Amino acid sequence: MLAKPRYLLRTLLATAFMIALGVMVGNPIQCPGQEWARKMFTEFSHDFGNVAKGSIVEYKFPVRNIYEEDIRIKSAVSSCGCTDVSLSADVLKTWETGYVIAKFNTQAFSGFKQATVTVRFDSPFIGEVQLNVRGNIRSDVTFQPGAINFGQVPITADEKQQMIRVSKFGNPNWSIVDVKSTYPHIKVKLSPANRVGTSVNYDMTVRLTDDVPVGFVNGDLFIVAEEQGRRFEIPISFTGNLLAPLRISPEVLVFNAEPGQEVKRKIVIKADIPFSIEKIESSDASIMVLPSDDLKKVHIVDAVMTAPEAPGEYQGEISIVTDLSGGATQQMKTTIQVSGQ
Repeated sequence: MLAKPRYLLRTLLATAFMIALGVMVGNPIQCPGQEWARKMFTEFSHDFGNVAKGSIVEYKFPVRNIYEEDIRIKSAVSSCGCTDVSLSADVLKTWETGYVIAKFNTQAFSGFKQATVTVRFDSPFIGEVQLNVRGNIRSDVTFQPGAINFGQVPITADEKQQMIRVSKFGNPNWSIVDVKSTYPHIKVKLSPANRVGTSVNYDMTVRLTDDVPVGFVNGDLFIVAEEQGRRFEIPISFTGNLLAPLRISPEVLVFNAEPGQEVKRKIVIKADIPFSIEKIESSDASIMVLPSDDLKKVHIVDAVMTAPEAPGEYQGEISIVTDLSGGATQQMKTTIQVSGQ
C-alpha cells in the first residue's frame, strides 16, 4: 500500500522524539535511522561465482521508492577497484524502481575478490545502505569477446547468431560437457575441442531461434566444464534487441480536448527497408489518419481528432497495413480525453 503523505517524515520525527526522550530519562534508544533506506531494497548481496578473465559480468540491485517523497541517491561507491558501480537513475519518484549496477572488473583483477558497495541518499533525508558482491575471477579461462551481444536485429533476419571463443590455459584435459540456459529461445553449438600444448579452445556459436519474441533479450549462458573429475559452471551474459518489422511511435496516441475541438497528432512509422502504407483505419470515428503512399523507410502521418461532444474518456485502436511481408499489419492504441465544459 502506498504510504500516506509525509509518512517518511512523520516516522523519522517520531523516532527522533523517542531518542531524545530516552536520553532525558537516562534510557537511550537505538536509532533505526537507516531502516527507511533499507526498506527500498530486496537484495543486499550477490555471488558471481566463477567468472572468466575478461568477461563482462554485472549485477543489478533493484531499489524501489515506496514513499511519497522523491528519493535522491547522492552516490554509490565501491570499497574495491575490482568492482565498478553505476546508477540507472539518481532520482526516484513514488513506486519507481532504479538499479545500483555492480560490474566486476575482470580485465584488471584475478582470483577471489569481494567488495562493499555503499549507497548514500541525501533526499528527503540522509541515509546509507551497504551491498556486497563477491566472485572468483579465473585467469586461466577467457571468452573472446567477453559477452554475447546480438545488437539490434530485425526479427525477420535470417541469421541471429554470434560466435564466442572459449579458451582454457594450463590443462589440456579440460573439457566443456554442457551449456545451460533458462532462456528457451537460444541455441548453442560447440565446435570440437582444439587442444594445442596445455591450451584448449572451443568455438561456440550462439543463435536465437526463429520464434524468439520481439523486444529486448538478456540473460546468462552457463558453460559447464569438467576438470580432474570435478564440474563447475562459468557464466557468460547475452543481450540483444529484436526489432519488429514495423515500429510505431508513440505506442499510445493520446488526445486531450474540449468537446468539438479538433486536435492533430503525428505518428511515426519505421521499418528497416523502404515500404509503403496501403491502409490506415481507426476504430474510433472521431479520428482520421491520412496514409502516405510513398515508398520509404520512415513515414510521418497526421492523425486528426475531432472530440466528441460528450465529456469522458474514449478508447480505440488504429490499424496500419503496409506492403511489408512477415508483419505487414500493426495496431496502436488511442485514448481521447474530453473534458467537461
